[in-house]
Amino acid sequence: MQTVALKPKRAEWTAMLVGLLILCVLMLLTPALCVPLAVAAPLLACPLVGRKEEFVAWISAAVPVAASMLAGFDPLYAASLALIGTLPLLITRFVPIQKRPGAIGMLMYISAMAFALTVVLAMASNMLGGPLPYSLARAFVDWVDQAENKQMILRRFAVNGLISIPEGYIEQGTLRPLMEAAYHRQMLMSLKLTMEMLFTQYLPSLVVQSCLIVGLFISLRLERVNGVLLIVEARTAADKHTRVVAPPSFRLLAMPPNVRRTMFALGVTGLLLLTSPGSFANTVGQLCYAVFETAFCLLGAAVMVFAYTKTDPDRRLFAGVMAALIFVLAPFVLMLVGMLDQRFHFRKPQAPKPDEK
Repeated sequence: MQTVALKPKRAEWTAMLVGLLILCVLMLLTPALCVPLAVAAPLLACPLVGRKEEFVAWISAAVPVAASMLAGFDPLYAASLALIGTLPLLITRFVPIQKRPGAIGMLMYISAMAFALTVVLAMASNMLGGPLPYSLARAFVDWVDQAENKQMILRRFAVNGLISIPEGYIEQGTLRPLMEAAYHRQMLMSLKLTMEMLFTQYLPSLVVQSCLIVGLFISLRLERVNGVLLIVEARTAADKHTRVVAPPSFRLLAMPPNVRRTMFALGVTGLLLLTSPGSFANTVGQLCYAVFETAFCLLGAAVMVFAYTKTDPDRRLFAGVMAALIFVLAPFVLMLVGMLDQRFHFRKPQAPKPDEK
């Protein structure tokens, strides 16, 4: 029996390289969005390690630093952005493939992303001069206040119910065409309170989701790139058979029993801490529950992709898009499916039914 490693086609490498270059251009054009763009970059950069295009991967890790420095951001904050791309690349470059299979590799990349984002958030708080949710809300309101189309922005927020409308602001069911300074100030204060609430509620969950999703898919992508084998079985010189063996894909994602118990413990702890009046305990509760929710949402998404591609593997792209939309719009559905899968094992192979006469 002989084995031959199968690499992706040239078109796939080109697509990864072009996608990475597009992300770099977007970071240079929109420095304020460097964090989410830099978080997405390792998904395309890490597979390039070990190839002649590897230098592009390392350059992509430095682009957010350069973009932030050129935009006039704090040097410590700009330097911290390098960790987002550099740490996953260092793991890919120096940790052998044999030492990062399966859950071990996932944990490595998830931990690297968690450490990098923690440092970035700390430097961002230092740059903005206060707790991040309140500082981001204040910065957003200042941007709205200085915008040329401030009136239109405030109108849209008011129509969508994100800010309260002062008394006397509405006449005969329509918004006044000219807003007075007092109305502006009151609506900006309402907008600030709304943004503080949104950032406080959703920022911890977004950080946890970013770490888990990006770390998971970096590991799966690298296993896919390096782990596909062509096996040639030769019983005799004239009798040869070949088959392709690929590592488990996302649709077969499963949770070991010990990790399952830990996740349920985190979920219960998170719910208990969320009822606490203290802000620190509430934040820890949000983080714990976000880990629990995201983990089971990913399992639910894997079950959905498996069910949709069971009879037709070519539908995996459409299944992935649908799972992503449900993850954004109705995460509770995926979380429920992921939790039920621990009991009913939806992806367990079914025993063949006896032929009916």
